[in-house]
Order: sequence, then C-alpha cells, then structure tokens
Amino acid sequence: MKKYLVLALAAVCTLSLISWGVTGHRAVAQIAENHLTPKARLAVKKLLGNESLADVSTYADELRA
Repeated sequence: MKKYLVLALAAVCTLSLISWGVTGHRAVAQIAENHLTPKARLAVKKLLGNESLADVSTYADELRA
C-alpha cells in the first residue's frame, strides 16, 4: 500500500512540474546560476555573453515549438 502511495505522489509531483513551463525553466536556471563557482560563472559568461542562464533556459523549447 505504501509503495502505491509513494508512486501516486511521485506521479502527481511530476505532473505539477510539467505545468511550470517557462516559469519553471527560468526559476531552475536562476537557482543554478546562483550556485555557480566563480570559475564556472566566468565560463558561462564567455559562452552566453550578456545573457543569463534564465534568459537561455527556454531556447530548446522555443526551437521545438
């Protein structure tokens, strides 16, 4: 019984995350950017220029659409 409850809870959580869309991508990207080391932050800056991770986080979805 407990196994099914955990499985159902995981399914509900997954479905709610899917509905975040752009907001979810940008939130996760911002959190990730906040946790970058100085060296990683510099590497990202070199790759993205003036764009942030949050700015480019939806790029693949925009191409797919």
